[in-house]
Amino acid sequence: MYALIVDGKINRIMRTSVAFKHPTTGLQYPRNWITLATNSERQAAGVYEITYSGDTKDSEYYDNSESAPVYDASKGTVTITKSASARNLASVKARKLQNARDDIYNAL
Repeated sequence: MYALIVDGKINRIMRTSVAFKHPTTGLQYPRNWITLATNSERQAAGVYEITYSGDTKDSEYYDNSESAPVYDASKGTVTITKSASARNLASVKARKLQNARDDIYNAL
């Protein structure tokens, strides 16, 4: 995943290789340009690879989330931070108990 940076801000997020027109220079880039270009060529055009920090946990016990992409001009990076917060124990227990009851009922 890549981010197009224009005037120090994230202009566009590109999830796959797509053709795009640079909003400042007006240059048209072909669909495969991102995969063929070197890091220095991408950075010269303002295109940075998005990196992830943090991690996710088992979604059965945790609510996982991601931050919005953040551009750090001093480092020349775009980062998305992943985080997890524990779910309410009582609701996890209730859901597990109901699932066990359903399994037993279906087995009978």
